[in-house]
Amino acid sequence: MSYIFSLLFLITSTTSTDSKSGNYQTWVLIVAPGPDVFSRFGHSAFMIETPSGKKVYDFGYFNMNSKFIKDFAFGRAFYSLDSRSFDAFLDSYSSEKRTIRGHLLNLTPEMGKQLYEVLESLHSSDGKHYLYDHFRDNCATRLRDLISKVTQGNLQYELEKMKIGSWRTNLDRILGNSWDIKYGLRLVLSSVMDEKRSGWDGAYLPLLLEEVLLKVKLAVNPFGKHEKLIVKSTVFFEGINHNINTSLPIWIYPILLMALFFLISPFIYRDDIIFLKIELFFFSWTLFILFVVMLFLHFYHSICVYNLNIFAFTPVLYTVLPWILFRSKKGRIIGKFIIISMFFPLITIIIRPFTIQKTFPFPDIILLSYIIFYIQWSLYMRTSSQTENQDPPDVTTDSSGSETKTSSVPETDEENHGS
Repeated sequence: MSYIFSLLFLITSTTSTDSKSGNYQTWVLIVAPGPDVFSRFGHSAFMIETPSGKKVYDFGYFNMNSKFIKDFAFGRAFYSLDSRSFDAFLDSYSSEKRTIRGHLLNLTPEMGKQLYEVLESLHSSDGKHYLYDHFRDNCATRLRDLISKVTQGNLQYELEKMKIGSWRTNLDRILGNSWDIKYGLRLVLSSVMDEKRSGWDGAYLPLLLEEVLLKVKLAVNPFGKHEKLIVKSTVFFEGINHNINTSLPIWIYPILLMALFFLISPFIYRDDIIFLKIELFFFSWTLFILFVVMLFLHFYHSICVYNLNIFAFTPVLYTVLPWILFRSKKGRIIGKFIIISMFFPLITIIIRPFTIQKTFPFPDIILLSYIIFYIQWSLYMRTSSQTENQDPPDVTTDSSGSETKTSSVPETDEENHGS
């Protein structure tokens, strides 16, 4: 009997609280990827429908300046929670022709009010600033964490049971035709990207958060059954697909033509090592720059530590580049260092099956380049050797039967001024 009275009291108090709290509906807004590099990953925010209107809470605010760029490079960039009207939010992204979708969460009015109060409290305090992390703490994971908080951890519990692909697999899928960012990130991001993930860890991008929220079912109160978390979806603005351009930018074509010229020249001009030296100069510098970038990211970004590509890009040729360019008379030393350099990408390829990191196609390209350089060097050495051995001096026999070597240098007429 006491249990029944307790239950009636709980229901009555909940109903009373709901009536006082008003209708606080919570929407998750998903903004499709945009044309700029920093917008290729999409965006997400909360929209709370309060009795006084619609308000958007956005964890992706930052002040773009030189300090922010430096902090971002060193992994210490701070983002903030921003608040504005829904119309202002809609205008800012619709002007970029980016699609904006909304998903209404199946939360009680009390939960909606609780979330609203948490967001308002954060926005008015120093708690609105947070250290940004590309995969663990961003505009998508902040929404995920707060939804789980108001559902008493039920969202995290359900998403951790949901198995999805690795971070890298889903990142490649989301980026689609954005080959430049996709392969750039594959180069610098380490094996952390290839670990198995749950739906909870995997919801680190707005589009991935949208996918798991549409799939998950949970009980929003102790006496309810498991229901879909998303009860309604709508498109607030239909933009264009910014992820369909697969063509190369115009500026890259002259670079590719120049690279092709220097790649072919040593095969054509076999008797001149200058083209091979120029080729090795640019290749060594490119490897050195990429090696330094990956080494820098290794120390300042946890997602880039122990990247296997660093080993494949070890710039052995760069360390002896002045010697190769200026002190090797016939280039004999080049072949030795090319062979030494081959071992680094080769070892990377050999140990790749025993690691989880997806390094293709970078060590393969580096190894293929070294093989081409070695073939070009071998052709030059063979041509140089043949040049030294050809055109022997003419041999004639005089009246006494002895052989006389005739110089190939033409004789000059001399004027006789003697008697």
